[in-house]
Amino acid sequence: MSQPMRIIMQPASRAKKVVNQHYLDTIANPVVIENYAHLLDSQVVDQLGTLFPDGSAPMWGVAPGKRNVNVSEIKKMRAGDWVVFTGENKLYLGGTIALTWHSKDMAQQLWDSGDDGSTWKFMYAISGIQGFDIPIQEVRKLLNWTENRNVMNVTILGEDDSDTL
Repeated sequence: MSQPMRIIMQPASRAKKVVNQHYLDTIANPVVIENYAHLLDSQVVDQLGTLFPDGSAPMWGVAPGKRNVNVSEIKKMRAGDWVVFTGENKLYLGGTIALTWHSKDMAQQLWDSGDDGSTWKFMYAISGIQGFDIPIQEVRKLLNWTENRNVMNVTILGEDDSDTL
């Protein structure tokens, strides 16, 4: 039996200089897998090569967050989930998580470290990326959220909310 499709809300405000730079470095310009193969388990390299036969993949990473606030949600992420990037009061980009892995070394190479010394080491590759412009206000109405609710951390929507969205 297949798993139900889930939507993961990924906060990524491109108004923040560091987030926009990460976006340009690894989403707008997909990562050449071969350049980082030495930092990854061979199984991850093989899977990425199979999933992205042209040799490059859009990638994103998530830091553990203060007091590891993101870790429980990150550990639930899986290939086949849909990820939607949010920022500036809208949903602006989405795609399917093709593969997840953990690599502090690769994250450090791609994005350096955050101001607190953490890395975006919980990584994922995204397939089928598409841009859109959906106001968060519409999402709030659709999902019966409070009128000022925002996506502050990685959030996995439940099956019903994922289906609705």
